[in-house]
Amino acid sequence: MTKLIEDQSELVKWVNDQDGDLDLAVAFWGHEASAFLGLKKTRRRVRIVLEISRGATNIKEVRKLLKMPQVEVKSYERLHAKAYISASEVIVGSANASAGGLGIVGFENKHWKELGIQTRSKEVIQQAKSWFEELWLSAEQINSSELDRIERLQKARAKLTLPMDGKAKDIFDSFKHHPEEWKDHNIWITVVTSGLSEEQKAMLKERQNEQSEGAVYAYAEWPAIPKDATIISFTWYTGDGFEADVPPIYRTPSVAQKGMMQYVFPTELPGYGIGEVAKWRTATQKGRRLRGSRPY
Repeated sequence: MTKLIEDQSELVKWVNDQDGDLDLAVAFWGHEASAFLGLKKTRRRVRIVLEISRGATNIKEVRKLLKMPQVEVKSYERLHAKAYISASEVIVGSANASAGGLGIVGFENKHWKELGIQTRSKEVIQQAKSWFEELWLSAEQINSSELDRIERLQKARAKLTLPMDGKAKDIFDSFKHHPEEWKDHNIWITVVTSGLSEEQKAMLKERQNEQSEGAVYAYAEWPAIPKDATIISFTWYTGDGFEADVPPIYRTPSVAQKGMMQYVFPTELPGYGIGEVAKWRTATQKGRRLRGSRPY
């Protein structure tokens, strides 16, 4: 039997249903992939070759795999294969071991269009097993210091790379429905309830005159303003209603700002608008708190 696999839930079910040993050469692994594939089953031995050097594999997931007594894991630099091999069948395709690649229910916003082929051809199975054995011998053991290094790089890169959401260009809806995508981006929502004093306005004006390139705005009396953060700013003055500041999005410096004034700089989240202000008003009404004075 040989057939195409268009719905990757079939692949997930196939891996979960296997009682015998498995060899998986799957380049990139995402969050909870081992759980989706049922790899905690103790009745079978699983060998995995994956790729960690490109930074596309979830390092926390690798740590989970390494702790499973029935699972052996190695890494092969520049591996791009997606092969799922049992004693009697082979599935080869395009699907990485991730929510997007495997078409997991509940993660539809991440799904990719994948295609695989499943076969029981004895000749193909033998060739796949020989190929995997050669790969396994060439692959390297994974050490914790390398995982630590890659994890640090991934966190730094995550701050600079916005989530790819093919549907939601409204950042409010993206925050609401896919908060896990934004957890490493250090984004703050502020609701400001008082303006700058005359003294503070004068200090801001002086700073603006000194600024040779680009605009500068300010908050006041916010000594704990986060460093290297993105701020989406709204104003809610008593009796004046709720509105987005203009511009609505700012970036803070990467160093601490001491003193009365904390300066910020206009920025944007490319591909995203802030969405309906009414949604933000409703969401912040109960939890709003003073974060500083309104930017001018």
